[in-house]
Amino acid sequence: MPALPRCAIPRRDAILIAMSVTLNILDVTTKPALQGLGKDQLKELVRTLNEPAFRATQLFSAIYARRLDSFESITDLPKSLREKLSAEYRISPVTIANVFESSDATRRYLFDIEGSQQIESVWIPEEHRDTICISSQAGCPLACDFCMTGVIGLKRNLSAGEIVGQVIAVLNQVYGSGVEPKHGVNIVLMGMGEPLLNYDAVMAAVRLLADPAGIGISQRRITLSTAGVLPGIYDLAKENVRPEWPSRYPTRVFLRSGGPVRRYPRSWKYPVRRLSH
Repeated sequence: MPALPRCAIPRRDAILIAMSVTLNILDVTTKPALQGLGKDQLKELVRTLNEPAFRATQLFSAIYARRLDSFESITDLPKSLREKLSAEYRISPVTIANVFESSDATRRYLFDIEGSQQIESVWIPEEHRDTICISSQAGCPLACDFCMTGVIGLKRNLSAGEIVGQVIAVLNQVYGSGVEPKHGVNIVLMGMGEPLLNYDAVMAAVRLLADPAGIGISQRRITLSTAGVLPGIYDLAKENVRPEWPSRYPTRVFLRSGGPVRRYPRSWKYPVRRLSH
């Protein structure tokens, strides 16, 4: 497996996000979003709209496989249904607020989400693949020494739609709405937050990302990085569809004669020696 990108939010950026969150008084809450809904949920939705069940399959393909960003562009749906959906729902729960491009073509995305919160994702282009580093929480409840996202504190967990929406928004901004990437795409859950402390939403997002009828990113291309939440690791091992799961714990964190290398919170209840067995 190739070396993973280091895309946890650095100290300076975390402080800027904290300031932005504090100053952002506009609430982007609008209509419920369809990104994040699975096939069964979409079937229930079209049933409530008195539409035939096959419309759910069309919606799933439009939202995930084709990555369409407006109901008007889903032209295989009748106009009357598009108008109903547009009146009551939106497609994405995330909105790109800003894009910062580095000299090496890496792009950092700042997203507005519901509740006047903001999150970040990073797009890392390489010759034979692209990598998208995504967030699982707004802020983070941990206080790891190497990552200052914890300075913000935990604002809230992200929904499955807000996690998947980052990927779709980045792909559409880079390649165009619905355009197939020119090569493989890797997803790394290494942005803001501890993924295994938002387990259900993260796993729902992973299933949507890996669904061959949807976005179709192989689960072997999806990597989850954790600070070592043992219950979540045990649950992850039982999943049929699951990401790769190297830990954020590097081997050099082991206790040594000179004392511990303090990279994780002093109160962290899952010691390294339990994680290494």
